[in-house]
Formats: sequence, structure tokens, C-alpha cells
Amino acid sequence: MKKSLLFLSAVSMFAVNAAADAPSEMYDQDVVGISSNGRWTAADISEGAVVITDRETGEEWVYYGDGGLRYYDISPRKAVSDNGIVVGSTSTSNGAYWENGVWTVLKTPNPQWIMNAKSITPDGSVICGGIGGDEFSVYAENIMLLPAIWHRLPQGGYDDPVALPHPELDLTGRVPQYVTAISISDDGKTVAGQIRDYYGLKMEPVIYKCDDSGNWTYTRPAQDLLNPRNIKFPHWPGELADEYMMPVQEQYMTDAQIEAFTVAYENYIYGGYQGREPQYEDFMTPEAIEAYNKAYKEYMDVYVPWEREFNAFMESYYDYADSGAQFVFNSGLLTPDGKYFVSNATIAGRGYAIVIIDTETGEYSIFNGNRSVQFDYITADYSILGHTGALGSDTGSPQGYIFPQMQTQAVAIEDYIAQKNSFLGQWMEDNLVHEVIMGLGSTSIYDTREMLCTGALAGTPDLTYIVFRNSTWSWDDWTGPMGSISYVLPMDWDGVEESGVEEIAESAPAAISVENGGLIRVEGDYATLDIYDIAGTKVFTALNPKGSVATGLSGGLYIIKAATASGDSQTLKVRIR
Repeated sequence: MKKSLLFLSAVSMFAVNAAADAPSEMYDQDVVGISSNGRWTAADISEGAVVITDRETGEEWVYYGDGGLRYYDISPRKAVSDNGIVVGSTSTSNGAYWENGVWTVLKTPNPQWIMNAKSITPDGSVICGGIGGDEFSVYAENIMLLPAIWHRLPQGGYDDPVALPHPELDLTGRVPQYVTAISISDDGKTVAGQIRDYYGLKMEPVIYKCDDSGNWTYTRPAQDLLNPRNIKFPHWPGELADEYMMPVQEQYMTDAQIEAFTVAYENYIYGGYQGREPQYEDFMTPEAIEAYNKAYKEYMDVYVPWEREFNAFMESYYDYADSGAQFVFNSGLLTPDGKYFVSNATIAGRGYAIVIIDTETGEYSIFNGNRSVQFDYITADYSILGHTGALGSDTGSPQGYIFPQMQTQAVAIEDYIAQKNSFLGQWMEDNLVHEVIMGLGSTSIYDTREMLCTGALAGTPDLTYIVFRNSTWSWDDWTGPMGSISYVLPMDWDGVEESGVEEIAESAPAAISVENGGLIRVEGDYATLDIYDIAGTKVFTALNPKGSVATGLSGGLYIIKAATASGDSQTLKVRIR
């Protein structure tokens, strides 16, 4: 069942310092981005709206769509800078940035064509995205979207886009639909994107690098992963030109002749299919028949060899599409240092996987781990955050996992957090356990399972903050708004609620200090030294303590009370490491 919010307040008798940053619950929000310093978040909310939050001041800016249609959009993952700039769009074709409560469309040479903004550096100095290269069409003669970056101007705002060098052809030798830029390193000198092929079925990774002289180049890694059979493509004849339209007999008939044929054909059908079925030729003049036959032969002289080449190419193409990796469109994130590009992909014969590409060498590794985990985020120390598919009916409850520093075994995120911070572990047990509807049982009654619901994940590069993104649609016990919900967990939270506790001196007295390994250093004449855990339980006592006192306590937050023989005492909060 849903457990009420519980904070440990039994230590108020000791006057504990209030926590500066506690776990926060963000109702009806799907947090898609958080700044590296944890101050700013950007989230999707219901009714096609987005909300940008300054977590330091609590101020929110909400932008609604029109009748449930999303007008504003936030790019996922690395869309929020430390100084409060958010990249996204104000419509389906306008890349833009938000700053100080104002949306501004980025500059582009072709404002009438598609454009997007996908990623921003933590200092807000560089944005990467795409600029339109041609009018939108499925089979573009030119690439419809080209990779670009925008540099921050000294007076604010952003300069004209800088187009990045890019491939002109996809792996099949044809013009791709898009060449994108979707993620940028912290220094703005590495950008990762994708090449979306001519038919839009295959996504190929592409890495752009800027050298010390400011020159950009690109590489196309993992081509053997995309084309493991090294399939060679025959000549591509192109789409058959519109001028070569197969002639039809009606083009050589008058309206009266077509009407006469229609009447005869209807009589044939309604008459029980008696006699010979009417043909168009029965109502055409000999001259018209001759003209039609000539036009049809001319068409077939073009169509037959074209079809032969087209079918040969498509046979190779479908073999290529089925055999190699299928990268997820617009899925991918660079590590802060730009060394690795990580993306979701489906690998033939291996199923869903995470692909990690070294941007310098082009080498890659495939991460299935011990679970089918979908990639969400990668940290500065190369720890991978992800989630499994939803458990339960409808949207269910995805479960979060972490591969610490690219270890091959996934660890449940709740276990990882609880090991790092016991207070957060208890908070999750108290707040994130729900009855999840698993589906209809044998008696047509919904079966439920109590589970700790974490969902998809995000975070800051140093994991000072971890974000849980979840859905409440199948939480049988949820009493809040149905839909999205997010939690921001500060990893250094000390388990103390801001309200309901008293203040204590900011620093410990010089007479008592903490040493490594659970040692307490005591200077002065004290008769007793008592140590309490954050719940108020006495966990250690020493009489007449002197020098280094071995407490044997594990890491965590504790309350120390030291008393002299005359009854004078000092109380302080310490963190033992």
C-alpha cells in the first residue's frame, strides 16, 4: 500500500541541524532533464505542457499547449544548463532555448524548414541540434536536417549556427533523410548524432570532433555492427520518375465511351456474369487502341529494367536492415568528457541492448548485462543508468538499475542507493512502495503485487542527484493525480526533515572531532561520551574518553553527547566515514 511520508524526528531532543535538501516529489511531472548542479529541472506535464523549475528558489514556469496538443517540447537528457538555460522547441519545427522566463527561437538560414535544439553544455556556451537542409519530403533529393551548433554571444543570446561537416550518403550509398546532432560534451568539442537512412529504417551513429584549431571532422563508427555481413549494394536506380507513369486505357477514351463501358460492366455483374466480360477495348477506337499499346510498350521498356535493378537493390537492403543493429532514433548520450557515446539498439540474435562507442577509437561494446535494461543516462565515472520494461498492466512500473562504472552486472537502483545512503534507503521503503496491478486473475479480479517503484532514471554527472521517472496508471493504491510522477533524490541527504527539528551549532567543538575509520578524537576532561543514531537510539558509550576512541560504528550520521563530571555537556551532529 501507499506509505505516508515519514521523516525521522526522534532526535529533536538533541537539536539537530536541518537538512538543506531533502527528497522531493514532483506530481504530474515527467522530468526529462536536470542540470549538472541539480538546481534546474525541466519536465513534461499533462495537457501537452512543460514546466521548468528552479529548485533553489522553488519558482516554476509552466507552458501549456493548445487543447492537449504539445506546443512546447523539451529535449531529453542533457537539455538544461547550470545557469538555467533549457533547450527544446516552441513548435514541431522551431528549435529554441528558454532563459529567464522567455523562449527564443534559435537563428537558422532556413526558418521555414524543420529545426531542433537537442543538447547544451553545462555552462550554456554551446547548443547542438539540427537546421533544415531541404523542404520536408520522405524521399528527399537533399538531406532534410543537417547537424549544427550555436555559440553563446558575450552579450547574451546565441550566434548564427555553425553547420558541422557531415556524410552526404548513408551506408547504402543513397541520400539520407537526416544527419542529426543530439548530444554534446561538457567542453563543446565533441558532438554525437545519427544518420537516418534514405528510407528511415536504419540509424547510424556519427561522431563530430573539434580540434584545437577549431576545425570539425566526423567519423562513422560501428559500421560492422550495422552491416555485419558486409553486404555490397548493387546500383540504386532511384525512384521511378513521375514522368514514367503507366498508361491506362481510360486516358484514350472519351467520357461517353467510359460511361458506356461502365453500364455494360454493371449489367454484366447484375446479370449474373452471363456471357463475355466487357473490356475497355470493346469501347475504344482502333486508333486509340494502337496509341495505348504504343505508350504501354514504351513504359514497359523503361519499367522492366528499372524494376529489375530496384528489386535487386531492395533485396540487399532488406537483408542489411534485418541483419545489423537497429539503433533507436534520437537515442544517445555522450559522457561529460566526450569519451563515450551510449545508445539503445536492437542487435540481431541478441535482442535489446546498450551500445557503448569509444568516440576516439570507434571501438564499441554491447551491453546486455544480466537483465534487459534500456539505457537512460551515463555519468562522469561511466556508470550506466537504465530501466527494465514495465511490470504490471497498462503502463505498469518500470524498474531502475545501474551498472556501476560499466560493470557487467546490473544492480537494482534501490539497493545501490540504500548502500550509499541508509536514510535514502529507508525513505524509498517509506514512500515508493505501491500495490501495482499486474493484470486480471483467474477470478476476473485484478491481481496486485506490492513493489518498490522506481521507474526510468536520470541524474547529474556526479550522481549527487538521481531522478526517478514513473507512471502511476497501474498503482492501485495511488491517491494523487494519475499520470506521471518524478522524484529527485539528493544522495547526501542526512535523513532529517527541515521542519520539526531545532538548530545546532554549524561546526563541532574543537574538543571533539571525527577521524577516519569510525574513530572519535576527544580532547578535554569528559566523564561520558554517548553516541546516538539518527533515530535517537544510543549505539555507543565510553567512560572517561581520551584521545582516539574506537567506536566500531559504520559510516553514517550520528549525534554525539559528551558530558563532564560537573554535568556540563556538548551535543553535536557528525558524519562518520
